This record gives sequence, C-alpha cells and structure tokens, in this order.
Amino acid sequence: MAILVAYVLEALRRGLVDEYHVWNYARTPKDRVWVDSLAGHHPGIRVMAPQGKPFDAYYDHYRLQDHGDAVFIKVDDDIVYIDLEQLQQFIAYRLQDQETFLLSANVVNNGVCAYFQQQCGLLPADFPRMPYPPAGMYGLLWERADLATRLHEVFLHAPHSIGYPGTTRAPDRLSINFISYLGRDLNLIQGLRGDDEDMLSVKIPQATGRSNLICNAFAVSHLSFYSQDAGMDRQALLHAYAGLLAPGVQRDDHQRLARGALPFSPAAWLRRARRFFARP
Repeated sequence: MAILVAYVLEALRRGLVDEYHVWNYARTPKDRVWVDSLAGHHPGIRVMAPQGKPFDAYYDHYRLQDHGDAVFIKVDDDIVYIDLEQLQQFIAYRLQDQETFLLSANVVNNGVCAYFQQQCGLLPADFPRMPYPPAGMYGLLWERADLATRLHEVFLHAPHSIGYPGTTRAPDRLSINFISYLGRDLNLIQGLRGDDEDMLSVKIPQATGRSNLICNAFAVSHLSFYSQDAGMDRQALLHAYAGLLAPGVQRDDHQRLARGALPFSPAAWLRRARRFFARP
C-alpha cells in the first residue's frame, strides 16, 4: 500500500484530488497504527474509523451527506501504478459524462480490461489468448498467477503501451479495482450487504438502464486477486513497481511509508467535484 499512498500524496500536491479517505479495517494492532499514521503525511489525508461496522458501511457514510457535485473514485488497496498525467482527464471525463454509472480506469490485471487490451493489439503477439470472462466474472486471468505475472512484466517494460483513445463499454460485471461514480448517484447505493461489486457493476446499471465504461487512455495497475496470490512473487513485483514510480512521484515518500507499511490495507480518496474514496 505504500506505493499507492506515494501516488496519492503526489495527486494531493498537484491539486488533482482534495482529500484521501482511508477506512481503517486493518486486522492487527500494528497495522492499525500504521494506517492511522497516514494522516500525518498530508492535511488532505483522513483516516476513517469504522467503529465495528462492516466494510460496506462507508457507502452509507457518504450517502447520508450531500455530495451531489462530487466525483468519487474507489480504489483497491493494491493499486501499484497510476498514470497521474491522465488522471485529470479521467476526472474531467467523469464530470462531463453524467449518464454513465461507473467509469473505470484501464486496469492491468483485470480480466475484462485484459480482453479488450488484447483485442486492440496492445499485448505481444505471443501472449496467450485472453478470453472474455464469463459474464465479466473470474475467468482465465483471475485463475492464473503466471498470466497475471506476465501481464505485469509486459506493462513494466512499456508502461504507456496499454493506453489507447476513447472509451469501451463493459457489458457485464466488472472488477471494481479503480472506478468512479457521481456523488448524485450515492442514493442508488443502499441496502448493500456483502457483494458491492455485483451491486455497483451489475444491479444498479440494470435497474437504471445506464452503462459502465472503461476510460482506455487512463492506465492503472492492480497487483493481484486472492486467487493469484499463492502462485505470484508479489514482493518481486512490488519491488519492480517501486522502481517504476511514475514521473513526479517522490521516491522518498514511498521509502518513508514503506518502513512500516503493511502489505495491503484500506484506501480511499475524496475531492469536491473530484472525490476519491476506496475500500479496505
């Protein structure tokens, strides 16, 4: 998570986001202390205490406030690369497009995104065929740590090779590794208990007749799904992504954060008219 926070700090410094909310669902006292310490790194970082509530309670927290003019960006805690040069355009598109329900980044190690990346010729010709995940769920990439590792290696070799113009409609369920939605739509996110991905990417779009889109030019990288963890050398990949830190991201931020960093934990961003918020 130290890599993610280093990107967040740079986004805060640039004024791309106003606030970063971290919901502290860490499981051990040491990890909770580390998450609490993040508030000391920037006045825009707020550590939120769940007070014994389930992980999805934060949807209610924001829904019960007036955020109608805001954009929320929900970020997995194991995001290890953010193209900050495209983040502003991602937010601007989200503000302009009031009809799309979810706008997703173009995510490395996301089954739906990987399918479209390959269909557009962005992966090497010898990369194994990536079929579309059944109804957008699970699928070959989700199951195969070796494929995820190779996809990371392709991206690490050429980080700007994944982005391409325009948007792509995600017709089914979509892994919500890095998504945005409008503050005015928070009233739609209620009664949620458990599977927020199904609610956000399937049920609400179906009920409202709205689509989910992928912003093709905006690349982020998602380290792993739990199904990939056992077969992946995550430490080697984290080391590689730490070395990649995008232009402008201060490496001393990462080094300072990493001294006490837990491997994964909660993360969230907010901004007035561009808000970041994320799950643990």
